[in-house]
Amino acid sequence: MTAALPPPPIELPPEPAAEPWEDAEASEQGGPPLGWVVAACVAVAAVAAATTRGCEQAAGTARTTGTLPGCGEGSPCAAVLLSRFDEVLGIPVSTPALVVYVLTAAASIPAPGLQRWQLRVRRYARQAAGALMLGAAAWFLGLQVWLGAACVWCLIAQAAGIFAAAVLFRHDRHRLHGWAWAVGALAAAALAGAQLLG
Repeated sequence: MTAALPPPPIELPPEPAAEPWEDAEASEQGGPPLGWVVAACVAVAAVAAATTRGCEQAAGTARTTGTLPGCGEGSPCAAVLLSRFDEVLGIPVSTPALVVYVLTAAASIPAPGLQRWQLRVRRYARQAAGALMLGAAAWFLGLQVWLGAACVWCLIAQAAGIFAAAVLFRHDRHRLHGWAWAVGALAAAALAGAQLLG
């Protein structure tokens, strides 16, 4: 009697390669450095934006000593911060800017344990915020050229926002959502329109 031959080994098909954007989403839970880079950028922008409030108060009270560099009466910051473009709908522009910076950091800092849909919402939020920061930076840089004055703290905030948006673009380059960027661009246009009509 012939012994039965063992069945041939079953070869499982190889697992399909993950899409680049899937790798990006999965790695986000582990803490990619880019998320922290964005958070650092918006932190710098937030500090600079908050500093403009002290500059404006110093310029408004005609203080020339004991103020931050670039602040005080007759300074370039005074020319920018005491203009009508320092507010939108009666609110200092630094206030909504701080809100955007905080939300951008919250949507960028690694958060382990999130579900796929939560990662998608974070991606939508930070892409819209990136477009808003780019549009707002372009608007306020143009205003400073038009006013013929450059506020150093405003420039720091705008430069940090532009760099953060560039990092966001690279981080999400495999899964960009045009509508999210359009929402951010429309928000920046609404800001410019409100200031022009205000």
